[in-house]
Amino acid sequence: MSEITTYYLEMKNSSSLLSKNESNGLQIHECETNQYQFNKFLYQLVGDKWGWFDKLAWTEENWKAYIENDNLRTWAAYYKGTPVGYYELQRQGQGDVEIAYFGLAADFIGKGFGAYLLSQAIKSAWSWEGTNRVWLHTCSLDHPDALNNYKARGMEVYRVEKENKSHKSKLDGFIIDCNTSDLHSAAVFWGEALGLNLETLPGEEGEKYVKLVDPFDELHIEIQIVDHHSRVHLDIETDNIEAEVMRLEKIGAKLITEISSWCVMEAPTGQRFCVVPNTSSGFASKAKQW
Repeated sequence: MSEITTYYLEMKNSSSLLSKNESNGLQIHECETNQYQFNKFLYQLVGDKWGWFDKLAWTEENWKAYIENDNLRTWAAYYKGTPVGYYELQRQGQGDVEIAYFGLAADFIGKGFGAYLLSQAIKSAWSWEGTNRVWLHTCSLDHPDALNNYKARGMEVYRVEKENKSHKSKLDGFIIDCNTSDLHSAAVFWGEALGLNLETLPGEEGEKYVKLVDPFDELHIEIQIVDHHSRVHLDIETDNIEAEVMRLEKIGAKLITEISSWCVMEAPTGQRFCVVPNTSSGFASKAKQW
């Protein structure tokens, strides 16, 4: 369990904005056509470094419902034609507009973009008809300069909350890593060996993985093609990647690398394993709370 401090900031008048007008080449455009895949991409692009994992388990229907809400608007930031950040605004009751998501991809932090991007986010919020207040929240897990950026643009802290944040985790299953070019034959062998049926996965995922179906729906088991030596590794699923990594580090594991939405770790005994976002049914009732 770790303590997290959350800061709530607001701006009640557009004249309070202390705008940074130098773009340093950053271009910002509103996404006027809804594409939930693009919002999902931006969410992962920006949030991967800061532990934004709550939406990773969303279904296609969850994302569609979220993006197609008339009270949500999205702006994407580009540098030399490449998407490097974004912000989302959510209109709420009584003229409140929340800067719901805001940030830059990790490789573009520290290049003078953050103050300009935030200035434009606040201007966009105030330009939304009927806006009486702009607000957001950040926490101690965010970039260490985030709070100062918000204050420097004229936002004021109106509430601070501290909480001991608990999380849950459990064994998700295991992945059989196979150094082979013949995924099908490897999957057939392990399916026969374990008495499990095979399930072909869609798209590009199916070129690298085959799922073995657990009839009791307790374990997630896959065959995976790899370029390292063949082995078996475990997956631990959790509702808070960062907290789970910290917990495991305290008992002797070490972080090897972060890949997209999950982390590779190594046990004190040398085995590699992964910490992944929870996706299994019944996770809330079956996982251990820490």
